[in-house]
Amino acid sequence: GQEAYGMKRLTKRQKEIVKRIASGQTMKEIALEDGLSRKTIEYHWDLARKRIGLHDVALVTQWALKHGLIQFTVK
Repeated sequence: GQEAYGMKRLTKRQKEIVKRIASGQTMKEIALEDGLSRKTIEYHWDLARKRIGLHDVALVTQWALKHGLIQFTVK
């Protein structure tokens, strides 16, 4: 469906942003670590969400788990 198709449409950068946000990092943290502006991170995040057809962080996190971008761990 749309979700599986979305995985193929994501760029490497978009997958990385989805992975990091789904893992709990903020856009500000990602921007600081990568030496990019927050606006750049927001741009990639917005494109990734549109391409997978999900707009809620919780749903994107579930999608990332389902597609192996992140793993569930209990601490």
